[in-house]
Amino acid sequence: VGVPADLTLRCDDPVPTPASVTYAGACSTNEVAMPALVRSFSIPSNANGITVISNGTIYVAYDTHVVHAYTPTGALLFSWGSLGSTPGTFNRPAQLAVDAANRIYVADRDNHRVQVFNSDGSFVRAWGGFGTTTGKFNLVDGVGVNPLNGQVLVADRSNHRVQVFNNDGDFLFSFGSFGTGNGQFNAPGSVEVDPSGQIYVSDLGGNRLQVFDAAGNHQQTIATGGTGAGQLSFPRDTAIDPRGLVYVADTLNNRIQAWDFAGTWLGSFGEDVPGFNQPHGIAVDVEGNVYVVDASSRVLVFATPAIGPKNDLASGLLLHYTFDDPANLGADSSPEENDGVPVNAQSGVGISGSSLLLTGNGYVNVGPFADFHASMEHSYGGWFKPSAVRSAMGIIGNTQ
Repeated sequence: VGVPADLTLRCDDPVPTPASVTYAGACSTNEVAMPALVRSFSIPSNANGITVISNGTIYVAYDTHVVHAYTPTGALLFSWGSLGSTPGTFNRPAQLAVDAANRIYVADRDNHRVQVFNSDGSFVRAWGGFGTTTGKFNLVDGVGVNPLNGQVLVADRSNHRVQVFNNDGDFLFSFGSFGTGNGQFNAPGSVEVDPSGQIYVSDLGGNRLQVFDAAGNHQQTIATGGTGAGQLSFPRDTAIDPRGLVYVADTLNNRIQAWDFAGTWLGSFGEDVPGFNQPHGIAVDVEGNVYVVDASSRVLVFATPAIGPKNDLASGLLLHYTFDDPANLGADSSPEENDGVPVNAQSGVGISGSSLLLTGNGYVNVGPFADFHASMEHSYGGWFKPSAVRSAMGIIGNTQ
């Protein structure tokens, strides 16, 4: 039986056959270098929400009853809105969202409604109104769009619930009630949906982030109140990076925090930016860049974070190959004879017999053994290289 024609040493790769690969120790696909600030530009005061459409145009909603559109570098393109309750006017618009057609959804907070606009600011539709019954709102703070089906989710702040609509504004279902238990809210402030349909709701009064399935069933609470790592204080907004990240504007802690879709805390950023003050809104563009509006009257743009597999060396990550044709292993022959495990060029390491071959795209000849272990060390950027190969007779190669 031969061995795989190509084996990439990543802990999130499928198991190759006929070799079986198992991992002992922690292994996740979410090692993230927190985004670094790349640019910023000044905007008027009292900014609330922000979103970015596919061409890079940035939209910011203001407490002054207006939405501004900017170029990626911060030049004002156009504005719309004024104080009022007619279509296209606002009363303290809060968070923003965008759908696949680049339509802009505005949480028109104190008008207790959602308004939808084309990317040029032209009015499309609105729904809502003050009340506690189905389809009515009491302060609309957040709005999100499900990327799978276009459903619109609304954080109905003072009714302490999330309501779900189709993109025409027809009511579908709601979830949540006032309280501190799982699935309950104390003033939900934002709502977002990841590519699998999982829903994330930040709770302003509860200082936490809760996760729900697509039907609104509580799955887990991944952050609670406080000032420590992974704790929140008045989380005003959330944003999704489809590659696997959830960002939260941790407003009163003056930082942005990040989790993966499984609920693992990854880190925070913004603390080292001079004057970073109470982030109110956050968005992610199609390239993964992160946009933040803060109380210092500016838009800050952070670079796309590097994401790759990681291993927990303390728990001893092992890559274990088992071959079912040991007799054919270890021969000093050419790669065509399939007697070794090819190493992807991006790892750049091969091991042969009892010596290490530092080749750009070499083969691993594991010797006359039916199995071996390769303990792994991290290589920045998400790839791994073997640091040692063990056989039944001990360590036979080492990169150190």
